[in-house]
Amino acid sequence: MEKTCRGCKICNAQELCFTKSDPLRENKKLLTARKPHIVLIRPRECTGVTEFSLGMGYVARSLLNSGFDITTLCRDLTCDSTSIFREKLKALPADIYAIGGMYGSFLDFIEICNLIRELHPGVPIILGGALPTSEPEHVLLKTGADFVCVGPSDETIIELAQALIDGSDPRDFHGICFADGKEFVNTKARIQPRFLGGGQSTWPAWEVFDGHAYTHGTMYYPFTSNDIAAPILTARGCPYACNFCFQPMNYARRPLDDVFNEMEWLIDRYDVNAFYIEDDLFMLDRKRVISFCEQVHSRNLRIKFTATGRFNIVDKELLIALKEAGCVTLFYGGEAADDETLEQMKKKITVEQMREGVRLTREAGIFARIGFMFGQPGETAKHLDTTVNFLKEIAYGEFEPRVIYGCIPFPSTELFRECVSKGLLKNEEDLFQRFRFQERLLDQMPVNMTAIEDTNPMTLLNQANQELLAYYEEKDTGWMRTIQSDLIVD
Repeated sequence: MEKTCRGCKICNAQELCFTKSDPLRENKKLLTARKPHIVLIRPRECTGVTEFSLGMGYVARSLLNSGFDITTLCRDLTCDSTSIFREKLKALPADIYAIGGMYGSFLDFIEICNLIRELHPGVPIILGGALPTSEPEHVLLKTGADFVCVGPSDETIIELAQALIDGSDPRDFHGICFADGKEFVNTKARIQPRFLGGGQSTWPAWEVFDGHAYTHGTMYYPFTSNDIAAPILTARGCPYACNFCFQPMNYARRPLDDVFNEMEWLIDRYDVNAFYIEDDLFMLDRKRVISFCEQVHSRNLRIKFTATGRFNIVDKELLIALKEAGCVTLFYGGEAADDETLEQMKKKITVEQMREGVRLTREAGIFARIGFMFGQPGETAKHLDTTVNFLKEIAYGEFEPRVIYGCIPFPSTELFRECVSKGLLKNEEDLFQRFRFQERLLDQMPVNMTAIEDTNPMTLLNQANQELLAYYEEKDTGWMRTIQSDLIVD
């Protein structure tokens, strides 16, 4: 049936029409004489990165535990053209299609939903992940999908899928957004449990994906093509609230015994020797990190791993423990080299803590990756020069030659709301039209939030990065060879 959105507060269009099924109004029950079949689709990232999606892995596990039949389509691995992917979809009729991903997959979300509507009209489409969660109504408008699971989808998708099977009303469940006529319905937010469950029945369902391909996928320095690496979570969420964060989530952690049991299973099944610890903030609870390192030794694991650190928490003893346990890289969010800007970001760190943290990490023999951005409200060319000089100051041999990324006000962030209130952006659609879906996703500034008015801030940022790269190459060309793929500046 046809729906028309007129003067919508989300798209701000005079008229926007799309045709799709309406499971609520049709009250069409899915077949129940057999296991309901759900096709899980992992779209391509414009960056070309191939990483196992832990979020989709957890969703797959929940569906399997609830008796659903699952097929997976991982376009991020195959990079199929539209015509080839169309034929794959055509050959996979399902009771429900579910798609999950981040902002870099937005264009693929749209194409995949259009293909499903063409090939399998009337079949419900459910979206999940960071992208739909951050702007559910806008994503529904752009894709023509039926539902968005807002936040972690492990439990939500089970309740929603069962509602579609039973013909019951999804309004009764938390964490769901959908269109009902010309209005959007947003049910109550789902409260995440403080502690995640344990046991193999709760781990990501690697077995329904091409686990071998993902463990040999994109590698980040200092891992090499000889490594077999898998992502893993010890906790979800982060207690901090940086103004640029687009996926705030309550903090919930797993029992460490369960984490190590999963690690050993991945080692046995895929010969994994390296792990990306994907926690938003691994270095949060100092005692827990020390306990993690102790268990690496007590279980006699010979692994290497990367994790996230924080400059206001790190210390020498902690770094030594991490190094001896196999930590090869810590990623720190530095973001700016000015204390006032850091305070505005709500980073809860200082420049001096950064300087000391880099020194300690270097002395411990752990590779430091530090993220910096430019483009926060009120920043000037002087702020950019300060960041460039700071990066030169902390650079050293075997240190990644860092470039500076643009600051992007993604939907649902404090920055996005500020841009809308100041008239710098109209809405989510305005940002979407300005955004460049490119390989280096963060190498852009769709909105000028700075105090620079006489020139394009992105021009200044490109010049700053060229200056940094020239400095690194002059100091030690080995740096450039180390991680060349991460140093492309247009």
